[in-house]
Amino acid sequence: MNPVLAMLASSDKEAPDAVPDLEESLRVAARILQRSLGSRAGGDFRVRARSIRIKPLRTFMEDNRPKEPSIYATFSNGASSQPGLILMSGKLMSRIMGCMLGDGEESGMYYRAKHPITDLEKRVGRRIVKDLLDGINGHWPDPSASRFQIVHLSTHGRFITPDLREEPAIGARIEISSGEVDFGQLLLTVPVPENCSGLNGRGRLGQPEVDPALLRERAMDVRVEMVAELARITVPLGRVRSMAVGDLIPLGPPGRTSLRVGDKSVLKAEPGQSNGYRSIRVSEKLV
Repeated sequence: MNPVLAMLASSDKEAPDAVPDLEESLRVAARILQRSLGSRAGGDFRVRARSIRIKPLRTFMEDNRPKEPSIYATFSNGASSQPGLILMSGKLMSRIMGCMLGDGEESGMYYRAKHPITDLEKRVGRRIVKDLLDGINGHWPDPSASRFQIVHLSTHGRFITPDLREEPAIGARIEISSGEVDFGQLLLTVPVPENCSGLNGRGRLGQPEVDPALLRERAMDVRVEMVAELARITVPLGRVRSMAVGDLIPLGPPGRTSLRVGDKSVLKAEPGQSNGYRSIRVSEKLV
């Protein structure tokens, strides 16, 4: 297996205790939201599920409690005494509203620091919650479970405190951007089913079978170091020790540059310049 894919499949991935089906339900929810925002607001939105973790809902709240007016939504399918939670900051809502009002990617101009959540923003927030729940319901690993539905939606979190539990929840930061503008993120948590191992034989804890297509999708975001190699030469060690500032090292006639990722050559290219910067033009793909 490709070493990058092997790393993602190992127990060191984002949520080592999460079953793959639960993780994927959060990622599907992000993709559904991306499509719906694009169709409703008309912007080039990018929505991603990041930092997937399993921990108590109380801990998620302590780590993500906002310092500004926000929208809090709880949801449930009746299978757990602990609610699911979606938390959206006022800043995020304002920027989404800015796109819907035609401000484009610079919609941060619409945002007023710590302004109260408007009724219109609350209505848009409810639509976002429904889109996320549609994504989760469409990929929830237990087909016998009831659909998740909104229980409560408010502009403050005081109503949540009595419902916090120590039971585990799987949660993610849903990052939203448009073009080069980072709009912010929302918190999405879902209670972990009590019997994960009984979900149609899927979702076993420990070393689950991982979908290769899903691994390839995740690997596209992994940053790797690419090395552009002009040439390789051999010289006596004594000459290396005697080299001084200003000495020239002949590399041979001009040729194609090799680009490597790790120890593997992946591209051939021609060295040159572009806008005053050293550059390379890809001439051949090796993998």
